[in-house]
Amino acid sequence: MKLFDDPLHDEFASWPLGLLGADGGTVGEVAAIAAALDRPDDDAFVSAWTAAADRHVDEGEQAERAGRSVHARGHYLRAASFYEVGIHMLYGSPVDERLSQAFQRLTKAFD
Repeated sequence: MKLFDDPLHDEFASWPLGLLGADGGTVGEVAAIAAALDRPDDDAFVSAWTAAADRHVDEGEQAERAGRSVHARGHYLRAASFYEVGIHMLYGSPVDERLSQAFQRLTKAFD
């Protein structure tokens, strides 16, 4: 399944598909994130995946408050997976502050 013309974006975006059975993402959601990008640059890529991850953290917190721990776990795993996709575009020197922030959110979601 090709999601992006940029081979690096396409490679990273396909990672959540490897976690389909473990709530790491759905084909439709991953395709929707890719389709929503109006420009194929690294900043837009990071923003799209981070926004999707943030939505899943919110959903996970709501599920947790409602006592639905299994549902919450799925959202947190998906959030961690999506943060992981986005942060790869931020590696480099000097360290982009968004990398540190996203990694902290990824770790919290995974925990």
